[in-house]
Amino acid sequence: MEISQDNMGKLPFTAGSITVRRSMNSALAALVVACLLSFLPVRAEETAAEPSQWEKLEASAEQAFVDEDYEKSRELWMQALKVAESDPKQELNVATTLNQLNHLFVYTKEYEKASTFLKRALTIRKKLLGENHILTAETIGNLALISHKLGHDHEAEDLYLEALKIKEKLLGESSLESATTLHNLAELYSLHRDYPRAKEMYEKVLIIDRKKRGDHHVEIVRDLTSMGVNAYRCKRYKEAIDYFNQAEDEASHQVRSYKIELVPIYHYLGLSYGNLKQHQKAKEFHKLAHSLGTEVHGKHHPANTIALLNLAQVCDEMGEDKEAESIYLKALKHEQERPKPSPYLITEVNLELAQYYHRHDLDDEAERFYREALKTYEHLPDYKQRKLYELPVAFSDLLTKVGKKDEADEVSKRYLHLHSPHKLGHFRVD
Repeated sequence: MEISQDNMGKLPFTAGSITVRRSMNSALAALVVACLLSFLPVRAEETAAEPSQWEKLEASAEQAFVDEDYEKSRELWMQALKVAESDPKQELNVATTLNQLNHLFVYTKEYEKASTFLKRALTIRKKLLGENHILTAETIGNLALISHKLGHDHEAEDLYLEALKIKEKLLGESSLESATTLHNLAELYSLHRDYPRAKEMYEKVLIIDRKKRGDHHVEIVRDLTSMGVNAYRCKRYKEAIDYFNQAEDEASHQVRSYKIELVPIYHYLGLSYGNLKQHQKAKEFHKLAHSLGTEVHGKHHPANTIALLNLAQVCDEMGEDKEAESIYLKALKHEQERPKPSPYLITEVNLELAQYYHRHDLDDEAERFYREALKTYEHLPDYKQRKLYELPVAFSDLLTKVGKKDEADEVSKRYLHLHSPHKLGHFRVD
């Protein structure tokens, strides 16, 4: 199946479900596996017989992935690939496994490997199934997503449009399969701040979901949330709030999953109100995002660090200095104590603390946290360093202020490349 774009920006709320469009949880895991298996091609003589060795390995790999046992899923998929490759009659099965391995490679961010595997799968499917086949379109859509992850956005757009054309020809403009590609294309436009085209695509997706799924399906909540995120990215904060309020209202109709849908809604409501300088409302929503996020994601989720960081920033802007400092420190402690702390988040929280102390002329504390931030910053990839480009600039400024001019110049020169033009810029997706 075609994988969906994550639509929460820097917020790591999505678990990256391997098949469910715009998935934000794993509640449909059993259905996911069943749907996946319905797409697995088998040799004609095996259809009425017991599952083949390849089918068993594929099913086990999918289940291991759903169970978050990623190393096991990798091992099983590679075994399935080896079995399929050993029999010329299973060439379509080779393509299926290559396509399914893409789910794992997206999760592990092995984008170059994913691209290589998908191109091979696409060659096989075009040869055996033809240019206009739904499985060919599926692989084209997945290749488009990988092209975007690699920063090749013009290529990604062309591939999405190609996949969409095939799906609409075979299944009609109102198919759920078309909606998946439309959503991913909308996300691409949104990340480039092309608000009108992104909005147009998202609206088409919403119409399809209402028609095919009904008015109160969980995907309606996610569609409205995506439209709100698009408006937020393009600094249309009042419009974003309207979409998030609609999404919150729709979520109230959900029985099982409404809480997990509310976490990103509250996150972005807090950010939107903060940008409108309505700090008290922003504070309330960031508190809700943190408390609810802790409940639905567990204590050690990175989203909780982000919620604390946002809450601290609002308190800081409101002049609640001591509360802001306390929450910044709490955010740092939370991230440091997670089983797998994020170097990016560690850097960001240390930077925020350093800038807090810098603004309050507490130079020794500011310098300490700038240095802590640099320890993890220097190991981040360039595109992530660019997101926190202010770190070397601010640290250099502080060093100059305290009389360490030579070190200030050295820091500025070391990170000068971060301010040069770069094709990925802030459009690069984590």
